[in-house]
Amino acid sequence: METSSLRKNQPHLEAVLGPLSAEDDANMRAIFDEVDGALLELARHLGRDGAGWGGTGLELSWMVSGQTAIGSHIGACIDGANCVDFIIELRPSWYFGERSPTLSWEIETTISADCQHAVYRAMETVHSATLRAATAMEAAVALRTAARQLLRQGMDFPLAHWLALASDTTHLPGPSLT
Repeated sequence: METSSLRKNQPHLEAVLGPLSAEDDANMRAIFDEVDGALLELARHLGRDGAGWGGTGLELSWMVSGQTAIGSHIGACIDGANCVDFIIELRPSWYFGERSPTLSWEIETTISADCQHAVYRAMETVHSATLRAATAMEAAVALRTAARQLLRQGMDFPLAHWLALASDTTHLPGPSLT
């Protein structure tokens, strides 16, 4: 996988968002700057210096297979272990090879925590949300909304909360299944 910072390198967005006018490109980059602000605020709250591989926030990433996306991540740990990852990604509907006559985009946020199960230890998804957008501009706006929600979740709940969700001993209030 290769990545390029949106803020620092200003890569072309068309690989993810399709053809853009100069005005749409400028408007989307302004929205992405707001997303970077939310991500970097969460990173500072978690004691990190930056978000994403380059530390600047959102990045354009592309795989050898041709898949492209815009996203970022923030990882934080308690005492150098027991880590939680906050991940956000905007990807085109064709990302997984699904063909469609209409364009659309998915915006996904994920929170993963080191598994605390006695049987195995790995990262476990403890929260995931997906939004769909019908236009590139709607996708940019939805990404901003998702980033603000991820910021709230990261600030409202300590890392221990997310780690507890990946535990054998988690007993959260909720509806009974019996």
